[in-house]
Amino acid sequence: MSVSHTEGAGNNGELRPAGISIGRLRKRPEFQRVAKGRRYHAPGFTVQCAPRDDNETLARFGLTITRKVGTAVERNRIRRRLRAVLATSSDIPSKPGHDYVLVARREALYLPFPELIRDMQTAISGVGGKSRRKTPDKNPE
Repeated sequence: MSVSHTEGAGNNGELRPAGISIGRLRKRPEFQRVAKGRRYHAPGFTVQCAPRDDNETLARFGLTITRKVGTAVERNRIRRRLRAVLATSSDIPSKPGHDYVLVARREALYLPFPELIRDMQTAISGVGGKSRRKTPDKNPE
Protein backbone atom coordinates (compact mmCIF):
# COMPACT_ATOMS: atom_id res chain seq x y z
CA MET A 1 0.00 0.00 0.00
CA SER A 2 1.45 3.31 -0.94
CA VAL A 3 0.74 6.81 0.21
CA SER A 4 1.00 9.55 -2.33
CA HIS A 5 1.72 13.05 -1.15
CA THR A 6 0.63 15.41 -3.85
CA GLU A 7 1.31 19.09 -4.00
CA GLY A 8 -0.19 21.66 -6.29
CA ALA A 9 -3.17 23.90 -6.69
CA GLY A 10 -6.35 22.88 -4.99
CA ASN A 11 -5.41 19.74 -3.11
CA ASN A 12 -4.05 21.12 0.19
CA GLY A 13 -1.23 18.54 0.26
CA GLU A 14 -3.57 15.68 1.08
CA LEU A 15 -2.36 12.24 2.03
CA ARG A 16 -4.35 9.57 0.26
CA PRO A 17 -4.09 6.20 2.02
CA ALA A 18 -6.25 3.38 0.72
CA GLY A 19 -8.65 5.68 -1.10
CA ILE A 20 -9.39 7.81 1.96
CA SER A 21 -8.52 11.49 1.85
CA ILE A 22 -7.05 13.19 4.88
CA GLY A 23 -5.62 16.67 4.91
CA ARG A 24 -2.60 18.14 6.67
CA LEU A 25 -2.33 20.95 9.17
CA ARG A 26 0.51 23.25 8.17
CA LYS A 27 0.23 26.64 9.84
CA ARG A 28 0.94 27.57 13.44
CA PRO A 29 -2.49 29.18 14.06
CA GLU A 30 -4.16 25.91 13.02
CA PHE A 31 -2.09 23.98 15.58
CA GLN A 32 -2.81 26.58 18.27
CA ARG A 33 -6.56 26.41 17.64
CA VAL A 34 -6.55 22.61 17.93
CA ALA A 35 -4.48 22.80 21.14
CA LYS A 36 -7.46 24.51 22.80
CA GLY A 37 -9.70 21.55 21.93
CA ARG A 38 -10.23 18.14 23.48
CA ARG A 39 -7.38 15.76 24.36
CA TYR A 40 -6.89 12.04 24.71
CA HIS A 41 -3.67 10.59 26.12
CA ALA A 42 -2.19 7.36 24.80
CA PRO A 43 1.16 5.79 25.74
CA GLY A 44 3.00 6.99 22.62
CA PHE A 45 1.23 10.26 21.90
CA THR A 46 -1.53 12.67 22.84
CA VAL A 47 -4.31 13.44 20.38
CA GLN A 48 -5.85 16.91 20.33
CA CYS A 49 -9.05 17.54 18.38
CA ALA A 50 -11.14 20.55 17.42
CA PRO A 51 -13.98 21.01 14.94
CA ARG A 52 -13.51 23.40 12.02
CA ASP A 53 -15.86 26.18 11.02
CA ASP A 54 -15.51 25.73 7.27
CA ASN A 55 -17.56 23.28 5.20
CA GLU A 56 -14.55 21.13 4.33
CA THR A 57 -15.29 17.41 4.51
CA LEU A 58 -11.73 16.22 5.13
CA ALA A 59 -10.32 15.36 8.52
CA ARG A 60 -6.93 17.06 8.80
CA PHE A 61 -3.97 15.82 10.81
CA GLY A 62 -0.81 17.46 12.10
CA LEU A 63 2.19 16.09 13.99
CA THR A 64 4.28 17.86 16.57
CA ILE A 65 7.38 16.50 18.25
CA THR A 66 9.39 18.59 20.68
CA ARG A 67 13.15 18.44 21.05
CA LYS A 68 12.72 16.94 24.52
CA VAL A 69 11.67 13.70 22.83
CA GLY A 70 15.14 12.88 21.54
CA THR A 71 17.71 13.47 18.86
CA ALA A 72 16.73 14.52 15.34
CA VAL A 73 17.10 10.93 14.12
CA GLU A 74 14.75 9.65 16.83
CA ARG A 75 12.22 12.43 16.24
CA ASN A 76 12.22 11.72 12.50
CA ARG A 77 11.73 8.00 13.12
CA ILE A 78 8.78 8.73 15.43
CA ARG A 79 7.32 11.09 12.83
CA ARG A 80 7.63 8.42 10.13
CA ARG A 81 6.04 5.78 12.38
CA LEU A 82 3.04 7.98 13.23
CA ARG A 83 2.57 8.95 9.58
CA ALA A 84 2.68 5.26 8.67
CA VAL A 85 -0.04 4.53 11.24
CA LEU A 86 -2.25 7.17 9.63
CA ALA A 87 -1.43 5.92 6.13
CA THR A 88 -1.86 2.18 6.67
CA SER A 89 -4.88 2.10 8.94
CA SER A 90 -8.00 2.83 6.91
CA ASP A 91 -10.32 2.26 9.87
CA ILE A 92 -9.23 5.22 12.01
CA PRO A 93 -12.54 6.76 13.14
CA SER A 94 -11.73 10.41 12.33
CA LYS A 95 -14.62 12.81 11.90
CA PRO A 96 -14.93 14.88 8.72
CA GLY A 97 -14.61 18.59 9.39
CA HIS A 98 -12.33 18.08 12.40
CA ASP A 99 -8.64 18.80 12.88
CA TYR A 100 -6.37 16.47 14.86
CA VAL A 101 -2.89 17.08 16.23
CA LEU A 102 -0.69 14.21 17.40
CA VAL A 103 1.78 15.28 20.08
CA ALA A 104 4.41 12.55 20.04
CA ARG A 105 6.13 11.01 23.04
CA ARG A 106 9.36 9.05 23.15
CA GLU A 107 7.43 5.81 23.79
CA ALA A 108 6.17 5.94 20.18
CA LEU A 109 9.69 4.97 19.15
CA TYR A 110 9.57 1.64 20.99
CA LEU A 111 5.93 0.56 20.92
CA PRO A 112 5.11 -2.32 18.55
CA PHE A 113 3.44 -1.08 15.38
CA PRO A 114 0.15 -2.99 15.90
CA GLU A 115 -0.08 -1.44 19.37
CA LEU A 116 0.44 2.03 17.87
CA ILE A 117 -2.41 1.39 15.43
CA ARG A 118 -4.68 0.19 18.24
CA ASP A 119 -3.77 3.20 20.40
CA MET A 120 -4.46 5.55 17.48
CA GLN A 121 -7.90 4.05 16.89
CA THR A 122 -8.74 4.27 20.60
CA ALA A 123 -7.43 7.82 20.92
CA ILE A 124 -9.22 9.18 17.84
CA SER A 125 -12.52 7.63 18.91
CA GLY A 126 -11.92 8.72 22.53
CA VAL A 127 -11.22 12.34 21.70
CA GLY A 128 -14.46 12.54 19.75
CA GLY A 129 -16.57 10.89 22.45
CA LYS A 130 -18.22 12.31 25.50
CA SER A 131 -16.12 13.89 28.21
CA ARG A 132 -15.19 11.67 31.13
CA ARG A 133 -15.12 14.60 33.54
CA LYS A 134 -17.80 14.56 36.14
CA THR A 135 -19.61 17.78 36.76
CA PRO A 136 -20.22 18.67 40.39
CA ASP A 137 -23.65 17.87 41.72
CA LYS A 138 -25.81 20.99 41.86
CA ASN A 139 -27.88 19.63 44.74
CA PRO A 140 -25.46 17.99 47.19
CA GLU A 141 -27.19 16.17 50.00
